[in-house]
Order: sequence, then C-alpha cells, then structure tokens
Amino acid sequence: MRRQMEEMAASMEQTTALIQQLQQSYDMNKLKIDEFNSQIKAFDAETKRISAVQNSLNPEQLQDIIQGTIAAALDTGDLIGQMPGGPQFDPRMMPGAE
Repeated sequence: MRRQMEEMAASMEQTTALIQQLQQSYDMNKLKIDEFNSQIKAFDAETKRISAVQNSLNPEQLQDIIQGTIAAALDTGDLIGQMPGGPQFDPRMMPGAE
C-alpha cells in the first residue's frame, strides 16, 4: 500500500511538472501571438494613414511636395548632389515647374 502511494505521488509530481511546462509554453506562444497582432495593428494603422493622405492630395499638391523635398535635399548638401561628375538636378526642369 505504501509503495502504491509513493508511485501515485511520483506520478502526480510528474504530471504537475508537465502542466507547468505546458503553461510556460502556452504563455510564450501567447506572447508571440500578441506581439504579432500588435504588428498587424501597427501596419493597418500605417496603411490607413497613407490611404487618408493619398486621397486628400491632388497630383499637383503631391508634385509640389516632392519638388520641395528634392530641393531641400539639394540645398542641405545631399551626397548625390555633391558627388563629382554626379547628376545635376534642377527642380525647375520638372514638368509643371515655373
């Protein structure tokens, strides 16, 4: 009888250890899933922001922004603009520039 009780106690300890391992595995997987869901939400929010901005700008406004960005890069000494023999960009040569 005593031996049977000891075997049952050992079996319970093994079961308890297995349950703890399963719980840790579950927690780790849940953490990974939560992190993945957060990344999906961030991507979705960025996509919605891009869509909102894209729909609010007409082609002329977008072209003005791009030309301003390029001109600012050239004015601040962008590396490509400073390379000897590199392409020389003149924003006035862009279509629609006055």
